[in-house]
Amino acid sequence: MAQHYDLGVIGSGSAGRWAALLGARQGLRTAIIEGANVGGACYHRGAYAVRALLGCARQFRERLKSGRFGNRVDLLKATLNDWMTAQRMVTLRLVDDFRAELQRLNVDLIRGHGEFLDDRTLQVIDNRGLKSTVAASKIIVARPTS
Repeated sequence: MAQHYDLGVIGSGSAGRWAALLGARQGLRTAIIEGANVGGACYHRGAYAVRALLGCARQFRERLKSGRFGNRVDLLKATLNDWMTAQRMVTLRLVDDFRAELQRLNVDLIRGHGEFLDDRTLQVIDNRGLKSTVAASKIIVARPTS
């Protein structure tokens, strides 16, 4: 038996995230279907991840400049590995905040790959191969083509 929603969104990246949140805020029963990383590329490899690394680089530059004024800073401790750890922590915090917002708005996050059965019905296949059916009055495909 299919779960029915007013709005189904395939993909939880930038476009999918905002589509689902706006729909839920308008009172639509909403579901996001996501087969990969919650938050999409923008959280994990895109704009937000790059901004986190840029923040690390800015801090590194400021620490480097402070050495000119007699401050002793061991810059070898600021490694790329540390920067990547900081970026992952930012990503995890963003994903946690996004999940909390989805929960607060009663948006269902359905893990798996969605395939159209017809114009209002999706078959969702999770990573174990289990299939479920999702029906929605409106479906937004908000994921990059591959």
